[in-house]
Amino acid sequence: MHPPFREASMTISCRTSAARGWAIASLATALGIFAPAVAGGVEDWVGVYKTKFDNAMVSGEKFLSENVIEIVKVGSDAAYVRVHLEFYNAHTCDLWVVASADADQLVYQAPHGTKTMGDGCTLTITRDDGTLTLHDADGACRNYSCGVRGSIDGASFPLRAKGTIHRVRRIKRSYEYKEAVAEWKNGPSILPRASPVARGNP
Repeated sequence: MHPPFREASMTISCRTSAARGWAIASLATALGIFAPAVAGGVEDWVGVYKTKFDNAMVSGEKFLSENVIEIVKVGSDAAYVRVHLEFYNAHTCDLWVVASADADQLVYQAPHGTKTMGDGCTLTITRDDGTLTLHDADGACRNYSCGVRGSIDGASFPLRAKGTIHRVRRIKRSYEYKEAVAEWKNGPSILPRASPVARGNP
């Protein structure tokens, strides 16, 4: 049996270690070293993500391309998502939808008869290992939104590329935003189709 003073010393030491561990964890969270997982909601998705890269035409002409995804909150568990992706020979993918928060991902499922996206389109946006990634597993979203050389599935943006959207009012006045939100609130076929978007050369 240990002497009483030794038991008291061990108790104080354990309490001190626990308090120190709690303080370190709190400081790390405050500094963003690690953070608890978000179970839902869209607040921390909101922003604009951009990446630039060198591109070219079949003629050999070089140009700078930029991929963009804008995410704007439209409800506690829903966000407007506009995607613009560029590819070789000026081909593009362009889509705009309202996606719902589902755990730590955003998901859009096209309703039957939609004019915003083709039937069967399921767009999922995930975050993992510092990367935001678009998923279009069966290619249904691509079929409606992309040129021949374009693809949505696997397109990605580093999370560190996230910036603040400074033109939210302009976005909310856009045809794309109004069309996507109308579909989300009222179902498909609310607005006439937007003018066809140029998808690039062959």
